[in-house]
Amino acid sequence: KKRYGQATRSVATYAKLRGMLAGGTIASGIAMETMGPEVLAQTKDPFLLGSAGSPHQPDITAAQFVPEIDSWTAPFMMAPINTRVVRRSAMLHADAGVPYGPDFAYSESCAVPNEKTAQRLAGPQLDAAARQVAVEKGALFKPGEGPPADVRAKSSFEFTLIGTAADSRTVTVVVSGGDPGYDETSKMVAESGLLLAFRRASLPVTGGVVTPAFAFGPAIIDRLREVGLKFLIK
Repeated sequence: KKRYGQATRSVATYAKLRGMLAGGTIASGIAMETMGPEVLAQTKDPFLLGSAGSPHQPDITAAQFVPEIDSWTAPFMMAPINTRVVRRSAMLHADAGVPYGPDFAYSESCAVPNEKTAQRLAGPQLDAAARQVAVEKGALFKPGEGPPADVRAKSSFEFTLIGTAADSRTVTVVVSGGDPGYDETSKMVAESGLLLAFRRASLPVTGGVVTPAFAFGPAIIDRLREVGLKFLIK
């Protein structure tokens, strides 16, 4: 909107991650898959937390080549959570009279080195029972365990977001940083808490079942930049 003065038609996010999954993340995934068929069905609902915009926003479940980033992509393990949060942000902004766009749609996948990797990640994965066995045998981290400091120091993330305006012009934003599982996530939580503690009166909203984007607006981006995360607009 700021660059072209138009509504946002869609945003597609492509994630690149380097590192190891923490035990808590693994345990959360196992728990989500073993909470019964009703809960599992809810997690598959793209609009579980609400939505505004296009009614057609299915999860990405197949490998595909994306020319815009010159890369193969595959389903992203965090997308079933992240996409729901983004769609709730879209709903909250629409309800507040500042919608992303009437036909807004959001998608998320991971960028991978080649087609073989993409096809493997799009195929059957270890189910919850098999992952639990791997945890018990020490092949995967237990809750409270995670990669050592030297591994985290070499870990990183890069999210490429391509926003498309109503007239099909695009803006690309690259968000990047260090280890996403511990280092950068802890910064996000801490900076959010500091905003609530010291700048609450200046925030867009004062309460409710909201999302970071709606609760903090650009203020959270400014704070994350100050602690080392990078936001590059192309």
